[in-house]
Amino acid sequence: VESEEEARACVWLGLQAHLANAVFTIGRNIGPAMFIAKAGAAQLPIVMFISGFSVIGIGPVFAKWSKGKRAAKVNYEFCLLSAALLLLLPLPIAMSTPGSALGIAAAYMLFLAEDLLPMLLMMQSSSLAQGSLTGHAAKRLLGLIQLGCSTGAMTAGLAIAPLVRTFGSTALLFVQVLLLLASLWPNHMAWWYEDFDEGREGKKKEVQDASAAPTTSPAGPQKADDSQRAAQQPIYRSPMIVALAINTFGIIFCKTIVEYQYNVLLASVLSTDEMVAMTGQLYAAAGFSASVLNVFNSPMMRALGITTTLLICPVSLCVSALAFAAVPLVWAAFLGRLVDLTLRWSIN
Repeated sequence: VESEEEARACVWLGLQAHLANAVFTIGRNIGPAMFIAKAGAAQLPIVMFISGFSVIGIGPVFAKWSKGKRAAKVNYEFCLLSAALLLLLPLPIAMSTPGSALGIAAAYMLFLAEDLLPMLLMMQSSSLAQGSLTGHAAKRLLGLIQLGCSTGAMTAGLAIAPLVRTFGSTALLFVQVLLLLASLWPNHMAWWYEDFDEGREGKKKEVQDASAAPTTSPAGPQKADDSQRAAQQPIYRSPMIVALAINTFGIIFCKTIVEYQYNVLLASVLSTDEMVAMTGQLYAAAGFSASVLNVFNSPMMRALGITTTLLICPVSLCVSALAFAAVPLVWAAFLGRLVDLTLRWSIN
């Protein structure tokens, strides 16, 4: 941290990431568990496919809605929208019985809401951090901000079991709403920092423009033209974007299979509340291990390079998948999800 402003930004962005990942952790716990309880494990692949396929349509819509807006403003609006949608779910869930038409419909609505809304929330939380920091600052500070994300999983994961035992799984929907509303405060402070940083960069650019020499080298205009042409090219022509897309596809594909195996295995041996509580412990363990990795994240990337570091996640997922194939038990699925969550919240 090089300045007091950066320290403040780390605090507010880290707190916002903490609350966002707490919402994500709760959603990824109660979504599959309550869906299996209401609709049955046989329909889990169907709803997972619908959720994954719907991202193809929702992603561009969300991107178009976000275009031209401040990241903090988009996050503010999305938190309020998510809170309103989550408040609509407890009533149909409470009124329905397992296996009934209403119960199955409520289960689908719950799963899709808890799968898509927290995912978009975490995406926007990352955008908020990226939009508030320069490229130089992001390399130094994203590891610290990510600590807030992993500690959010720890605190939410540890709190889920006593909350479920006391109030039941449905009550966690109201906890998510409270966390979303609480996240508006650090989001407001991050919004202020984004305004402050933009004003500072604008003044710096004015000074640089005023002191710049009126003449340019022959290579100057050519370099600007090349940059402009590169910016106008479709993103699928960029080898880096294509490579990252393939890497992300592979990771999400593998983690979805591991998540399905884990949920089906747990549902076969545990009740809904027990499954939610155990998954909470999984997220707490992943949050702790991710926090440890985040401390060494920046030194690791400097030592190994980003390309080499990115290989850690797919290689680790491959090893955990082979372990589950050899020993298809709950602990192996638990280990696979632990590896996936830990690396996604830290190195990847």
